[in-house]
Amino acid sequence: MDLLVKSLIHSLEPHGSLFRRRTTLLLGFSGGPDSLALACALKAALRLGKPGTAAPLLALHVDHGWGEASTRMAREARGLAQRMGVPFVLRRVEGGRGETGAREARYEVFGQVAREEGAGALFLAHHQDDDLETLLHRMLRGTGPLGLAGIPAQRELKAAPGCRILRPFLSFSKRSLLEALDGLGLDPVTDPSNASQDLSIRHRIRHRLLPQLEARGDLPRLEALLDEAAGLRQAVEAEVQCALKAVDPLPPIRIPLSLLRELSPWGREELLIRLLPRLGRKHRRPERKHLRFLDRLLQPSCPSGRRMESLGYWILERRKDMLVLRPAPGPRGIK
Repeated sequence: MDLLVKSLIHSLEPHGSLFRRRTTLLLGFSGGPDSLALACALKAALRLGKPGTAAPLLALHVDHGWGEASTRMAREARGLAQRMGVPFVLRRVEGGRGETGAREARYEVFGQVAREEGAGALFLAHHQDDDLETLLHRMLRGTGPLGLAGIPAQRELKAAPGCRILRPFLSFSKRSLLEALDGLGLDPVTDPSNASQDLSIRHRIRHRLLPQLEARGDLPRLEALLDEAAGLRQAVEAEVQCALKAVDPLPPIRIPLSLLRELSPWGREELLIRLLPRLGRKHRRPERKHLRFLDRLLQPSCPSGRRMESLGYWILERRKDMLVLRPAPGPRGIK
């Protein structure tokens, strides 16, 4: 077996306990080179276990309904999965135009299928190039320190409690995944949208900026920045987990000021983000203006009743020695 292919399989070892269960594993499967490489690695890792004990694997493809090209991709992805002996699940969605809308629609499908199948994990084939692209995108648009940490290697799939999103290929470059596929006799599906050099920031980063940085030898500096930010993410994650245990689980959510003041600025921001889903309704992530306003609510001079609101989604209000988070009845803006 090729050494590079072995390294891909080796990247799955931290998840070996999942492979020995009977809990279903999902693979986000476009049929492109990234998800195809991950499918091959997963198949090999599952074969390493005892016969009959490996977890079932499903290749999940989302057709965004973007015309004949989208239909062709779904058809070719199904054929690839069949040749590998991986059960294939196809879901079609409408709308979701643009990268952001398509991503939201895709994750809704991931959550729905994960709930239906009782899946324990969803594997996604994001790689190092995706991570660097995300870093540059956030830097250009403006981000806090946690945004510099790039794509998390794992997190909970919010729409399916108990199912983890796992990204084992974040240390591999796109080029290495393409090299690993050589000689396996499987041709990946071609997505014409990936070659389109439209005016979006992400496409300009992908097709212009990243190749220029690679040619100049600057990518190691960005990779080092990702490593530093990943350490920050781990530290913040630890303090947020402790804080979540000390906060009421049901709305209105009362957060003691003493608790918030013990957290780092990034921990306070992340805690607010994590608490919003507990409101039990559709919520919107806080914008930078909200996160800046959060510090003002903590000041000793801030009067009780001072609050901020996110366009009718949620309200965070100062009440004496605590902040209270609750759903908002209607759009009002920051007060």
